[in-house]
Amino acid sequence: MRRANRAVLREKHPLPVIDELLSSIRGAVLFSKLDIKEAYHQIEILEKSREITTFITKFGLFRYKRLMFGVSSASELFQKVMETVVAGLDGIVVYLDDIVVSGRSKAEHDRCLQALLDRFKSFDILLNLEKCRFSVKKLEFLGHELSINGIRPTDSRIQAVQQFRSPMSVAELRSFLGLITYVGRFLPNLASKTDTLRNLLREGVSFIWKEEHQTAFEAIKSEIANVGFLGYLDPKDTSILVTDASPTGLGAVLLQENQKREKRIIAFASKSLTDLEKKYFQTEREALALVWAIEKFRLYLLGTNFKLITDCKPLDFLFCHRSKPCPRIERWVLRVQAYRFQVIYQPGATNIADVLSRLSISTPEPFDEDSEVFIRSLVAAVIPKAVTVCEVEEETAKDDILKNLSIALEQGNWLECVKPFKAFESELYRAGNLIMRGDRLVIPSVLQSKILELAHESHPGIVSMKKRLRQKVWWPGIDKQAETIVKHCKSCTIVSALEAPEPIRSTKMPGHNLLVIVDYFSRFIEVIVMKQITATLTVRAFHETFCRFGMPETLKTDNGPQFISEEFRSFCEQFGIEVRKSTPYWPQANGEVERMNGMIKKHLKISQAEDTDWKWDLRMCVLMYNSTPHSTTGVAPSVLMFGRIMKDKLPAFQGNNNMVSEEVRDRDKEQKLKSTGNSDRRRRAKSRQLKPGDTVVVKRMVRDSKLASNYSPEEFIVIEQKGSDVKLLSKESDRIIHRNLAHIKLIGMKIFQTKLF
Repeated sequence: MRRANRAVLREKHPLPVIDELLSSIRGAVLFSKLDIKEAYHQIEILEKSREITTFITKFGLFRYKRLMFGVSSASELFQKVMETVVAGLDGIVVYLDDIVVSGRSKAEHDRCLQALLDRFKSFDILLNLEKCRFSVKKLEFLGHELSINGIRPTDSRIQAVQQFRSPMSVAELRSFLGLITYVGRFLPNLASKTDTLRNLLREGVSFIWKEEHQTAFEAIKSEIANVGFLGYLDPKDTSILVTDASPTGLGAVLLQENQKREKRIIAFASKSLTDLEKKYFQTEREALALVWAIEKFRLYLLGTNFKLITDCKPLDFLFCHRSKPCPRIERWVLRVQAYRFQVIYQPGATNIADVLSRLSISTPEPFDEDSEVFIRSLVAAVIPKAVTVCEVEEETAKDDILKNLSIALEQGNWLECVKPFKAFESELYRAGNLIMRGDRLVIPSVLQSKILELAHESHPGIVSMKKRLRQKVWWPGIDKQAETIVKHCKSCTIVSALEAPEPIRSTKMPGHNLLVIVDYFSRFIEVIVMKQITATLTVRAFHETFCRFGMPETLKTDNGPQFISEEFRSFCEQFGIEVRKSTPYWPQANGEVERMNGMIKKHLKISQAEDTDWKWDLRMCVLMYNSTPHSTTGVAPSVLMFGRIMKDKLPAFQGNNNMVSEEVRDRDKEQKLKSTGNSDRRRRAKSRQLKPGDTVVVKRMVRDSKLASNYSPEEFIVIEQKGSDVKLLSKESDRIIHRNLAHIKLIGMKIFQTKLF
């Protein structure tokens, strides 16, 4: 929904003011809190709006029938619906999916609760019983503690400050004093209380933390921990979320700014990083802080437009709709697509959340375990080949350039040797000990030449070799190196086009014939070596192939004797296969097969020149072709045929193997239309339509001499025309032939005749 949300109109239903909600609960002594099961899914989407939610899976296209979290207007819509449902009921407070029932006595509470449950039953609304709490005397709601003693802010809003450890460096002390200065208007005599600590920041003074410093630190921290200075959230004011990430933790401060541009603090939050999260690159940690903070203050931010302040410049781009981040960050971006916010960069010196990320001590709970499972599944999908993932992992640990790259991504220290990687900073990330760009391995320098040799093993051309490499591996300059390999390959050179055109000399097959079968949708090919091409052996070869891949709906062949035999016709009828013959003397009608023949011929030439096993080379050629993205579809034939990239000698991630046939069909049509138009303009082609009964002459296929005419003098009558295929009847005999329209010329009507005496 990232792009769709730009067009989704807001519901314009205001969220309730928290002060008003809390005032309606004052005086209550008993509370219940209800949790709606899969809250948004309780609301059905209109049929006409469901197309917007369409998404792609390996099983095809699906769409939502129920409202989901990714819709930007979902929170306002849900609030409106829930307020409509509970309208007229006493003692009920609704804020999004948080529903609180209160009463000034048990009887009043039970009456309100029963009325609400009856209302939910009439609307078929389901509750999550495990998360519901009934008849309790103390309850947390929207950052406040509700009890018989009244309403007070919860300690969780300032817990991050209460857990501050002592600063251990000048930088950490400066960050702490920066936060103190920001909240200084709430603290009396701030200058005198911080004077002892500020002495440590003076020039020439060594940083030695003494007991007097610890006493002053604890006193200031105690005053900040007094929740009385925290403000209330007002939906009419602008919310500002400030986040920061350090190598050990995350910090966040939620602020609000009124129309007078006065700011007040609403809540603090911090989180220690797990051992795995500490291995993230700095940009990933900053992105993690941003997403974690949004979800931490979810109830304050849903349905509002708010600002996100960060000291990490790349996040400004990574969280926009045009970004192409690494898989880990991309999953986080999708988690916050329902929120409406603007990422704003501010230098680190002004970031008041910095001290929360560095000094707070909390239990390092993992934030997004599913994301790590996803990354591990990508790593597990790498199938060991001639170069294994383990080998890449070992060499990565030894490679000085990749070591410096890791440091640059963690600390922002970009040395000259890693400058070529900087343009791809947002796409690079660590998966275990490997460095990835998207779902491709970054190959260390010692293995790059071996990877290039493997990719060129079956002698693909420059374009095919680049496509083959790009889907699995990457390093700076890989395209240029691939070009160099192909241009300096002796075998490719000796079969490349001649500098000056010469008559083509066909290479005779070494005592065998090849049956080439191409699937027109996926471009997947099968090549069968045949010593004889009788009808019986041809039928057997087709039967073996079709039993592996399934029977086709149609089969297009040339007019070879084995294809027009009774045995072949009977075989096709038995399995319900429609046979289409190409027009005689018009090989372009079966263009895909003709192109495959050209490619196969090239590899047989190389095999003959190098005196190698041509059958082995032919099989490797087929493997290379079926696992390389096709120039028209942009997808490897094996992906469209089997839903996966075929296993070869290159190491690869298999993260994006599933393709959508509709998308490929569209691209195929566009490419063919573009290609056909260019070709027609170049050849000045124009369409013709012959009528039954027209008299025509046919192009000579064999010319006896240089003086022979282009067309045979024998006249034919047009019987029927199907596309470019024309059925003709000879005037001189009952002979019926088929020719392509390009081989036929219409004879003009005779206006008059003359006789010579």
